[in-house]
Amino acid sequence: MKLCLFILSLITVLSFPALAAENTKETAYERVIRTGTLRCGYITWPPFFEKDLETNEVKGFDADYVEAIAKSLDLKVDWVGEVPVGQSVEELRSGKIDAICASEGPLFPSTTKHLSYSKPFAYFPFFLYARDGDTRFDNNLQAINTPDVKIAVVDGDISSEIVATYFPNATKHSMVQMISPTQMYMDVASGKADLFIDGPVSVIPFQKENPNSVRRVIMNEPLSVIPNTFSVLRGPQGNDLVAMLNQAIDNLRNSGKEPLIFAPYIQDIPGMIYPVAKPYEKP
Repeated sequence: MKLCLFILSLITVLSFPALAAENTKETAYERVIRTGTLRCGYITWPPFFEKDLETNEVKGFDADYVEAIAKSLDLKVDWVGEVPVGQSVEELRSGKIDAICASEGPLFPSTTKHLSYSKPFAYFPFFLYARDGDTRFDNNLQAINTPDVKIAVVDGDISSEIVATYFPNATKHSMVQMISPTQMYMDVASGKADLFIDGPVSVIPFQKENPNSVRRVIMNEPLSVIPNTFSVLRGPQGNDLVAMLNQAIDNLRNSGKEPLIFAPYIQDIPGMIYPVAKPYEKP
């Protein structure tokens, strides 16, 4: 009996370190505070984010915003690596990065089961575009929902989801994801399709290089928007980190620094983002 009690006591004592280790596992927030560094994954999407692989220099709308947040928190940013679209959960679970810091979205709503997203620091709008001179659909979106209308879409892209939601009866002029969006624009300009869906950030540079090619369909509001957010692992690993980032976003907005970050980009591409309204502003 004494031997059994001794063995049981020994097992209990030896189990304490394992339990303690589990309970004291460092969270993403704790790691950021300890190291003074926010390790960021990013999604390459000019002019929102670009990285020179030779010099490691980063630039773009998201890069400027994240660096401003880090400065306000007395942190450094380590732009660790690019996150392939659709691999956000896996990259964060790997432990190599603390957050995805550029144009996260969520691009795929199903990832919300695994990730927490910060409050948006801007929105990307998506509109309909037609051939230059084609005004059939101005303020008349109901006319699009017919098999006679072809909408150019990229398979698996947000454009496919929007068409399925708003125009299920329209004919899809589908393209594989590897093809540049420019091909979608050219197909509408040449008459192979009637419409495409995209945002000003991509379309305005194309219009400048190809005048009298495509025009935005007149409508009251965007068909869809994607929020520009940070993403972290859902649960105890990310709760404190996303709370800190949310407060930092508020600080930039309330201090008046946010418009200064936006200004050069909005000047070059009007309407490329929608700033978040302040709570005291009238809708």
